[in-house]
Amino acid sequence: MNKKDIKYFEVAKSLSLLSSFHREHIGAIIVLKNEIIAVGQNMQKSHPIQAYWAGRANNPNAIYIHAEISCLTKLNTDIDLSAAKFYIFRQNRQNEVALAKPCNSCRLAIVSHGIKEINYTTNDGYIKEIIN
Repeated sequence: MNKKDIKYFEVAKSLSLLSSFHREHIGAIIVLKNEIIAVGQNMQKSHPIQAYWAGRANNPNAIYIHAEISCLTKLNTDIDLSAAKFYIFRQNRQNEVALAKPCNSCRLAIVSHGIKEINYTTNDGYIKEIIN
């Protein structure tokens, strides 16, 4: 991981502190050409787009918004995101860095936007995942 990756994880960490979710705090950013183009955090509120990706469109109140979906909802969809990078940072209740691997519905949403690189925290550090 290089200095830019560390910088982007620090931004995602600061966003995680804005989370209203009680169990864990997750922040996410999307970077394109070294510019942050969208930010988000998990929240203790429902969102119809989260419900759609989770397969619960008929009951949008059943699921809280994930940081990844929060971030994706703020994107300009007219741009090519194939070179974009997603960064996800998670802290648990003890404020320890934890695994932030996207759930299946968030991963599907990320990939459907054309994003091929996902970076996230683990219990031991960070991981970069390239989607082909």
